[in-house]
Amino acid sequence: MTRRIKVLTSFVLVFAFVALGWQATEAQMRVNSAKVAKSSARNYIKQRVPEKAFEMLKIAVELKPEDPESNFMIGTFYADKEMLDEMNLHFEKAMSHKKGKKFWKKGMRLVGASDFLLGGIWYTKETLWTRYFNIGVRALNAQSFDDALNEFSMARKVDPDRADTYKATGKVYMAMDSLDTAIDFYQKALGIDSSMVEAHADIGIGLLNHQRYEESIPHLMSASELAPTNISIIKALASAQWLAKDVEGAVKSAEKALEVNPEDPKVLSLVGGIFTEMKDFEKAVQYLEQAMEKEPDNADTVFNLANAYLGKGNLEKAAGLFTKSLENNPDDHQALYQLGSIYDKSKKYDEAISTFQKVVDLKPQFARGWDALYKAYAHKSAATEGEEAREAAKKAEEALNMANALGGGE
Repeated sequence: MTRRIKVLTSFVLVFAFVALGWQATEAQMRVNSAKVAKSSARNYIKQRVPEKAFEMLKIAVELKPEDPESNFMIGTFYADKEMLDEMNLHFEKAMSHKKGKKFWKKGMRLVGASDFLLGGIWYTKETLWTRYFNIGVRALNAQSFDDALNEFSMARKVDPDRADTYKATGKVYMAMDSLDTAIDFYQKALGIDSSMVEAHADIGIGLLNHQRYEESIPHLMSASELAPTNISIIKALASAQWLAKDVEGAVKSAEKALEVNPEDPKVLSLVGGIFTEMKDFEKAVQYLEQAMEKEPDNADTVFNLANAYLGKGNLEKAAGLFTKSLENNPDDHQALYQLGSIYDKSKKYDEAISTFQKVVDLKPQFARGWDALYKAYAHKSAATEGEEAREAAKKAEEALNMANALGGGE
């Protein structure tokens, strides 16, 4: 009995020695053989034990850093983990090797392999880029700007050469009213693809909205050259040129807009407004009447048409249109000022005084408003007698003092 126990004990010791010896050998092979580490990774992939496969691949690339296959394989694991810097590092190493270029469009056929490992580098990057980009677009549309910026940043890490990502980032900053930062990203997009109409247009319109008219013109011209029938771009260009005092350019762009869409009421209104400013009131009325037929409640059209009739000397028509304009916006001090001027010219002094008083109530620093109020009171004083004339003269002096105090005010 005692002998059997000894034999059994010896067997256990032998087994333990063999087991420990095998483990030591495996550990030694892990440390010293990249080939065995990569082979073990393949086996773990087949067995669907990805974390162990990942550990083996880390050993493989540590022992043989330039091996294209190991770098490709571990790159796909980092892609699954969304560790993009590491993914890019190993994909670059794989692609830098002659034998690694095949992994661009072709992955590895292994049982248990991930989609990225099966699909190759291009597929992996395209899938990740599309994922981040689409999530970013949804966040932008939901006005979750920080989330959008984060997703677009991830998309740029995946593929730094995609113009769409920079353009989309520009849109986020534009929505956040960070114009110069937005322009930087749009310019990066254009550096990759100079034919991006939307990037040129967004920069131009952004600058136009920030009253940087001269800066906006080259971008809008580039957009217009790339999309010559885009009516929105042409209208923006005409507006920028006009506001930058490039009258000839504005007229040319406005005429081009008419060629593209002669029935567009906004184009007709824009052209009419330009001719009003040029004091070509006949042409202005012609285009603005057409615009008003199509959009009778467009406030800009009504206001511009009123100014055009005022320029023609048709005070009655102008007064009616300014009154209509004020129905839409009772606090429009410009319309009130023009209407008051018409009342004053028509010798309706009480109406003029009442209207100019509204102007200075709305805009207390508006020197021309006080000056107009002074003149209306002075005219009334000259046209009346007695106490009424004296009271009007007193009010006229008060208004004149305010106008002089403000000097070259608003």
